[in-house]
Amino acid sequence: MKKTVGFLMCLAAAGMLAGCGGKTDAGTSATTAAGGGAETVAQGESKAEAAGEPVVINYYDWDIPDQKFIDDFNAANPDIQVVVHSIPANGERLTKLDILAMSGGDMDVMPISDGDQFTRFESGMLAPLDEFIERDGLDMEASFGKYAIWGQSDGKYY
Repeated sequence: MKKTVGFLMCLAAAGMLAGCGGKTDAGTSATTAAGGGAETVAQGESKAEAAGEPVVINYYDWDIPDQKFIDDFNAANPDIQVVVHSIPANGERLTKLDILAMSGGDMDVMPISDGDQFTRFESGMLAPLDEFIERDGLDMEASFGKYAIWGQSDGKYY
């Protein structure tokens, strides 16, 4: 049950982040060539969104959920495409995930074991989600109940 709730929290966060454009820098505008002219991509909007393509969320984990769960999520959210990447389930799995997360690669979502999140909050590996939670009017307590605290540090949700 904990894994399912944790995974749902990750996907919910990924869905909120889809609106921020994933790999584009917040607070900047990107210019793309479209139809022979230059088109400015609005602040917080990714190139994929501007082109009408789904935003890809790369989910890395060693305990891969049932593919039907992923397929159902993708079908219910055509503007988001979750791609699952498997990490070998050995004693070094968290270290491998940390290295992938810090490398600036394509990782968007990763699992966090109980207590590990606080180290990652402090190291800056996780992005604060408060702006998106507020923008979308998400009630974290109503949505996640007692599990909402797992994603919070210093009054911010990550």
